[in-house]
Amino acid sequence: DYKKFLISTWGDKYAAEAYFFDTETKELILQYVPRPALKKVEQYLAPMKSIRYKSSDGLEIPAYLTLPIGKDNKNLPLVVLVHGGPKGPRDTWGYDSEAQFLANRGYAVLQPNFRASGGYGKKFLNAGDLQWGKLMQDDITFGVNDLIEKGIANKDKVAIMGGSYGGYATLAGLAFTPNLYACGVDIVGPSNIFTLLESVPAYWESGRAYLYGMVGDPNTEEGKKRIREASPLFSADKIVKPLLIIQGANDPRVKKAEADQITVALRDKGKQVSYLLADDEGHGFRKPINSMAMYAETEKFLAGILGGRYQQEMPENVAKRLKELTVDISKVTYEPAKSVKSTAALPKLSNSLKAQTLNYNLVIEVQGQTIPMSMSRTISQNGTNWTVKDIASGAMGEMVDEAEFTNDLVIVSRKMQQMGQNIITSFSKDKMSIDMKGNKTEMPFSGAYLCDGAGFDSVIAGLPLQKDYQLIFEVPDMTTMKAKMVTLKVLGNEMVNAKDCLKVEIKANENTNDNIIFWINPTTKMAEKMTQVIPAMANAKMTVTRI
Repeated sequence: DYKKFLISTWGDKYAAEAYFFDTETKELILQYVPRPALKKVEQYLAPMKSIRYKSSDGLEIPAYLTLPIGKDNKNLPLVVLVHGGPKGPRDTWGYDSEAQFLANRGYAVLQPNFRASGGYGKKFLNAGDLQWGKLMQDDITFGVNDLIEKGIANKDKVAIMGGSYGGYATLAGLAFTPNLYACGVDIVGPSNIFTLLESVPAYWESGRAYLYGMVGDPNTEEGKKRIREASPLFSADKIVKPLLIIQGANDPRVKKAEADQITVALRDKGKQVSYLLADDEGHGFRKPINSMAMYAETEKFLAGILGGRYQQEMPENVAKRLKELTVDISKVTYEPAKSVKSTAALPKLSNSLKAQTLNYNLVIEVQGQTIPMSMSRTISQNGTNWTVKDIASGAMGEMVDEAEFTNDLVIVSRKMQQMGQNIITSFSKDKMSIDMKGNKTEMPFSGAYLCDGAGFDSVIAGLPLQKDYQLIFEVPDMTTMKAKMVTLKVLGNEMVNAKDCLKVEIKANENTNDNIIFWINPTTKMAEKMTQVIPAMANAKMTVTRI
C-alpha cells in the first residue's frame, strides 16, 4: 500500500545508510550501515564535484573532480582516472573508493566521461565511434589542460591511470601525448587492438560489427591503418615516462605477451617500467590480497614521481603477495608467438568402454577455500554408442557432465548442467555446435581435437602412451568459446592408489597455468587421479581421486 519504505541514503563523502520510513507516522528509523568501517572515517573523505570543459572539437565533456581535503586547491599533483568500457559505462557522482584513495594520498582526481560514455544521449554515445586514440583521447587531454589553465593542476605532476579501456587510454596518453603526463598506471589495458579483436569469443560474434564500428574493420585497408594508428603497442618507442604495468596472466582479452612486449621495449630504452603479474587473475584483479598488493605498489609508484603520500607499512601477507607479483624486468623476454599446428589426425585409439559405476572424491581449492565434493561415474551402452555420465555433488550443488562416444571413442555429444544452466554440444568432423539457453553457435577446429570432461581420461588412455610421448591437438574452451591448442606429454610413472600409473600432462599452449594432469592406470586404462587448474576461476584447482 506504499505506506512503508526502505530508504537508502548516500553521497560522495558519506557512507550509505538504510532507513525504515512510515508515511503515516512520519517515523524514520535507521536500520543499518552497509559499510560501518567507512562510516567511522567520513571526516577524511573528499568531496566530488561535477565539472565541464570543451574538447578539441568543441564538444562539451562532463567529468568529476575530487580534490584532497586540507590542501590549498592550487598547483596540485593530478591523477586522471579513466573508466573502462568504453562504450556505455560512465563514472557517476557519489562515493568512489579509487578516487577517495587517491585524494587521501594528496592528489586531485579527474574522472572524465569522454565521448562514448553512457548516460548523455545517443549522439554522445556514438560520437566515440572510430575515435580510439583520437577525439576520445582528446577528451581526456583537454580535461587535463583545463585544470592546468585554471591553476588547479601542476603541469609537471600529472599521472594517468585506469583499467581495461582506462588502461588503453593510459598507454595511449603516454604514447600519443608523451609530454603531458609524468607517469602512468596501466591496469590490464589493451595495447594492440588487433589482438583485442581476435580475442572476441564466438558468443560475441553477433556484436562483431558493433565492435568494428567502434575501432575499425581489420578486414579493410582503411580499418587496418586506423587500428594500427590507435594501438599504443606500435608507438611504444614514443613512451618515455615511467609506467607501471599491472597484468593478469589469465586475461582472455589482453594477452600477457602484450605487457611483456611493452616492458621489454621500455626497459631496453633505459626507461622506468615496473611490472606486476598475477598468475591467478584475468581481466582485472578480483582477489582482495592481490588488490591490496596492487594499490600498495600503485601509491608507492605515484608518490615517487608526483610526490604524494604513501603508506610504507603493510600487513605481512600483503607484502609477501606483492613480492610474488613483482616481476624482475631484467628477466622479461618477448618472442613473437610461433605458429603451432594441431596434429592432422589422431592415432587409432586402443581402448574400450564397459558398463560400470565408479566413485571418486572431488576437492576444489579456490581462493584459500577447500570445497570437498563426491562424484560418481556411470558408464552405460546406448545402442551402438556409449554414455559416460559424471554427477558431482556437494556445497556447490549438483553438477552433471554427460558425454556420448562411438564404440571407437569418438565424441558425439556432451551435455553439462550446473547452477540451472544447461549447455548442449554436438560434434562433427571439424566443428562443435553449441546450444546455450537457445543461443546457438559453432566452434571450428583446424585439426585433430578431443573434448575434455566426462570420459576424457578413457580417451587419453587409448593413445599410444609411453615416456616422452607428445601430441598436439585442440580442445574446446567453453570460457572463450574458441578452440585452444594443447600439448600432451607423458612425464613418466608415479604411484597412485598403490598402482603404477603413467603421469600425463595436458597444457594449453597460450597459458601454461591452464593444465590437466592424469595418472592413467595402464591396466584399467582409466585415471586413478586427475588434477585440473582452471584459470577462469582464479586458478582454482580441482582434484578427482578414484575410491
